[in-house]
Amino acid sequence: MSIQTVSSLGDLAKGVDARFLEVFDENESAYISRLKSIFKVKSSDKAREQTKLKAGLGLLQKKTEGDVVPRTNQQFAYQTEFIPDTYAKGVTVTMEELQDRDWTDKLDEFKDLTLSSRLSEEKAMAQVLNGAFATTVAVNGFDISFLNDAVPMCSTVHPRYDGGSSQSNASSTGISLDDDNLETARLAVINQLTDDGTPVSIMDRFMLVVPPALEKTAQQITGSELVIDTANNNVNIYKGKIDVMSVNWLGAAHGGSDLAWFLIVPGQSKLMFIDRLSPTFDMNVDGNTKDRSYDVLARWSVGYSDWRYTWGSRGDGVAYSS
Repeated sequence: MSIQTVSSLGDLAKGVDARFLEVFDENESAYISRLKSIFKVKSSDKAREQTKLKAGLGLLQKKTEGDVVPRTNQQFAYQTEFIPDTYAKGVTVTMEELQDRDWTDKLDEFKDLTLSSRLSEEKAMAQVLNGAFATTVAVNGFDISFLNDAVPMCSTVHPRYDGGSSQSNASSTGISLDDDNLETARLAVINQLTDDGTPVSIMDRFMLVVPPALEKTAQQITGSELVIDTANNNVNIYKGKIDVMSVNWLGAAHGGSDLAWFLIVPGQSKLMFIDRLSPTFDMNVDGNTKDRSYDVLARWSVGYSDWRYTWGSRGDGVAYSS
């Protein structure tokens, strides 16, 4: 009588390994995060990344004939340090499940796990906004990298590196989302200054980022042909100029707020996602139990390297100064 050993299952084991890898390849990119459209995504091969703000060179100066060209030196202002965290999860197929060919349920689990790797990235990015009114490092389980100006991303007192008057990119009264308040936010972004007092550059298309509870209001304000809730037939200036993004992770049900809202210029804001290791398939065999583990590993950091081109309100009608 022949004896079946674990090693004699080699072909079966290789087939199972190949099937798990196939599921990973099929599903790893099946979900594309919308938040990546307002974040700057940068690949990295370093243990840490540092970004430094440029204080600005000001505008050109008038030169009189025969005079030397005015000179200036570029200065660096505040900085942000991004240190990637590692995220991982896996499923295990026991030796017995392999022998009994009883592992198909684990394959379904791994499919869901592979999809969740991209959801995890999106949730991490959302925490930059959920934590925008505080300097808490960890927000809903994810670490946030902050600009080292000692105030929240959405602050009423951002210091100027050149010692000029502080600036605000947040509502000091927690204004709610409506047509008039959206205009307040739009003008506040347009009037932001660099660290040497130079106005920020020309605006790109705006993105109004809201939790699901505010999506209807946001779409009505930005998408109607005329200004909403008024008898005057004014043209809606936001139509075609301000897009709307509703993000589940910003809602109160997921550790956010049903009232807070944000106005962002995606092409120029400095919300950052540093991709140290994209979701990767890994397989191991336990030398003692002979169980096989199929894992998804990833490393990333999220945060912001400049508060400009962003603006936020807690939307709760409460005074805010931070």
